[in-house]
Amino acid sequence: MTGTDIVNAVRPLVNDEDKSTWPDDSANWLLFLNEGVRRIYHDHPECRLLTDGTMRVYAAMTAVASTVPLDDVYKTAMAEYLAYRFFDCDAGDNRDASRAGEHLQAFESCFSAKP
Repeated sequence: MTGTDIVNAVRPLVNDEDKSTWPDDSANWLLFLNEGVRRIYHDHPECRLLTDGTMRVYAAMTAVASTVPLDDVYKTAMAEYLAYRFFDCDAGDNRDASRAGEHLQAFESCFSAKP
């Protein structure tokens, strides 16, 4: 999966399908994609384990279109993380702060069902 795949999944969640709030080339998407991967690597290091038993090395994505260094099963978690950060950036509005919290909880719940 690419960062673009994740951003496209996030747009309906944050009601920004017209790309008016954060365009595709927004630095926020890239920043938060990298931040989300680092957080998953830190909190759930098992996601770094490759099928041959070696560990995946973190390398920062340099463009939103870059391949995300996670398996596809983490796409939903990454989408929820980006939605959380999207609303968190505008959390001065109580409704956005509440939405940010909902998406952070959804992100965290993506891992509660994993062994």
